[in-house]
Amino acid sequence: MHAMKDIDRTEQALVRHLRRHLADTPGTLVTGFSGGLDSSVLLYLLCHAGFRHRLQAVHVHHGLQPEADRWAEHCRRLARARQISFHCEFLALEPGAGLEARARAARRQALLARVPADGALLLAHHADDQAETLLFRLLRGAGPRGLAAMAERRTEQERTILRPLLGESRAMLEKLARVRGLDWVEDPSNRETGPDRNFLRHRVLPLLTERWPGAVDTLARDAALQRDAVVLLDEIRDQDLARIENEDGTLDLAGLTALSPPRRRNLLHGWLHLRGRRSPPRAVLERVERELLPAAPDRAPVIAWPEGTFRRHGNRLYLLDAAEREVPLPGEEALLLEDGTSRVWGCFRIRVKKLSTPEAPGPSGLCLPGDLSHLELVPPRGGERLLLGGMHRQLTECWRQAGIPPWRRPALPLLCLDGELVAAFAAGVADPWRPATNAPVWYLWLEPDPVTFR
Repeated sequence: MHAMKDIDRTEQALVRHLRRHLADTPGTLVTGFSGGLDSSVLLYLLCHAGFRHRLQAVHVHHGLQPEADRWAEHCRRLARARQISFHCEFLALEPGAGLEARARAARRQALLARVPADGALLLAHHADDQAETLLFRLLRGAGPRGLAAMAERRTEQERTILRPLLGESRAMLEKLARVRGLDWVEDPSNRETGPDRNFLRHRVLPLLTERWPGAVDTLARDAALQRDAVVLLDEIRDQDLARIENEDGTLDLAGLTALSPPRRRNLLHGWLHLRGRRSPPRAVLERVERELLPAAPDRAPVIAWPEGTFRRHGNRLYLLDAAEREVPLPGEEALLLEDGTSRVWGCFRIRVKKLSTPEAPGPSGLCLPGDLSHLELVPPRGGERLLLGGMHRQLTECWRQAGIPPWRRPALPLLCLDGELVAAFAAGVADPWRPATNAPVWYLWLEPDPVTFR
């Protein structure tokens, strides 16, 4: 009797929880439906909470198990019986290293692709999954952000992801499923102890809970504490970035060096995270501390890892995308001057606009006479001079004075006409080609191409 009351209370609490968290989500609710215990309970609760008409149960068919077709049919049959919209997504994965991780990533992507902007993706992770994730990441040396494990609510690819069962143990979900007569499938690969996560699930966690019965709840609370720590670290990061991040996204090295080492590492991790990068190995950040920060201003140390490169120039720390190292410099190309023209050249995008009169071009812009019809884009070859203010000036010196880092200079296109240097971005327009006052002009500006240059 007491056990039944516990089940009833748990179900009622979860139904209220779902209604509260989905109150501001008017669109389709996509549920990852493997047919296993966890997703079967979640689907049942969503129906019981009154969301049946907005549900879409999505089964991802990896084809990795002999029973995969039977599981897909089980899910289809159950969804039909409950009058729930159903979709089966077929994935083709190549065998090889990292298959488990690749399958997990492909499944997530397939599910997110089904979620509309005003909807949500609901996943059935529970407290045991949370404990397993925390232990797994702890053993891999993760920091606070990794140890925060799974959040109950988060945004990914501009879509809402909810995990409403994180507060419940697997044992409680199984009791609920048995009492309510739910039918689910068992994936035999989940019982194998070869994969790291399965080893933690079947060998480590049972031992921990045998010795400490509340271990799963404790680990879940630890993950919540780590999430609080991440919030505080992010607030400190934002305060520091407000003081030492420059308008071009670089960091002021004097301000960075003035921070304590832990605060400096927190800033660098956050700086990378905000720019969509995973943090590099600890050895890379140690090289930043040891080689880059104490280097003399006239030195230009380079610290690279597969996802990017740290460089310094003057008193600034730059983060270069790996793609910037890989994009080859184009050869000579024609640039037609038409209003609205936009074209990629190397790592940059060149935009063209027709103006009735000249305007201040800014550091990345140029104003050229409006009667020009075309120009040639030419890569720098070294030794070029530009006639500015009656003097032929070395282009490299112009770029140095403009603060252009040495590694960016060879990638800047020169603008020529019939072999004559007309202008250079970040340097200026040659005297003979300066537009007349109050005459129409072509306004050209250069910006990093977001596909190849961050």
